[in-house]
Amino acid sequence: MKLFDTSVLIASILSHRENHLRAKTAFSQAKLEKSACISAHSVAEVYNVLTGRILIPPAKARELIENNFKGVEVIALDASDYIRVLEKMSSRVLSGGVIFDALIAECALKIQADTLFTLNLKHFLRLGEEVSNIAREPEIKLV
Repeated sequence: MKLFDTSVLIASILSHRENHLRAKTAFSQAKLEKSACISAHSVAEVYNVLTGRILIPPAKARELIENNFKGVEVIALDASDYIRVLEKMSSRVLSGGVIFDALIAECALKIQADTLFTLNLKHFLRLGEEVSNIAREPEIKLV
């Protein structure tokens, strides 16, 4: 399974983003292979970015999310998962917004994903060996 973080999802949706082609290619390929997953937290973050920073109307943002994420498994955390993330964060002396990357990473670990695709690799590398072993930037493979 391949879990895609918010940065890749946003880039895959918005064609004007610098990394659109490689994000869209990786996400589309995983969807075709039925191996694409996203965290429930990322769904909320995508909506936030689309309606907040990009200023897409809420109904259009919902439509973009539904159309682009159709058929993709959404991974949710339960209360014990959140406590585990807080324990990991405090043991690594990490604070602030990195918690949101840690929640996405926990979803990848929960489903034993073989890859966590991100455009913010350095954010995930500090989350420990388990995460750094699967975190990758999407690439375009030339044939």
